[in-house]
Amino acid sequence: MARLTVEDRLLIKALRIEKCWSVDRMIAEFPAIEWKERALYYFVRKIDSTGRIERLPGSGRRRSVRTDSNIELVEEREIPVSLAISRGLLLVPGCSSWLQIKSLTNSIFESVLTERRLPLPGSL
Repeated sequence: MARLTVEDRLLIKALRIEKCWSVDRMIAEFPAIEWKERALYYFVRKIDSTGRIERLPGSGRRRSVRTDSNIELVEEREIPVSLAISRGLLLVPGCSSWLQIKSLTNSIFESVLTERRLPLPGSL
């Protein structure tokens, strides 16, 4: 069994709080359920510390969303284009991000050379 279901969590919480059962006893009493021992230890520790069976709101990984407001914010702050491409805020349709960054850095390098008007090697 990959995850503990809500019913499993309620049962484990009741056994732990009301009867003070250990993880070993739960596994011995319910061999047909096939709980993973490490998952039970983790969950019992969570019950002992918080008394809750559900996740805390906002406890997961934060998601970055490509919305119009985020894209405008990037344009207003003048974040370097290479950083915006690598973060997925600026995309060119039909082109991978690695190719976008490579072509962008090549064009920036060429513009720096033309701005400084550096002589080409061997033309001195």
